[in-house]
Amino acid sequence: MDIIELTNILDSLEGEWEAKSHDEAKGLIDKPVHNSVGEIGSQNFYQVEINAFYDDPISQSGDIRIMISVDDGGRRAFKPLVREVIISE
Repeated sequence: MDIIELTNILDSLEGEWEAKSHDEAKGLIDKPVHNSVGEIGSQNFYQVEINAFYDDPISQSGDIRIMISVDDGGRRAFKPLVREVIISE
């Protein structure tokens, strides 16, 4: 899998999360989501991890930061491509 394909996956996921409400994102805090698509070892395999946390960890309220990372399960897993989305309260 190449960087262009991983970037396209990230673009798609970023758009999905930008459209979500604050309440939807709040339900993901402290509950990381791990997905994989395709067969391990195939050219069409990739792993996605989505984490959510408050942008201000001290107050535990307000804007929520969503971190989306994607890799191909190979060497790229040590340095995944990452995007962040902030969902305002």
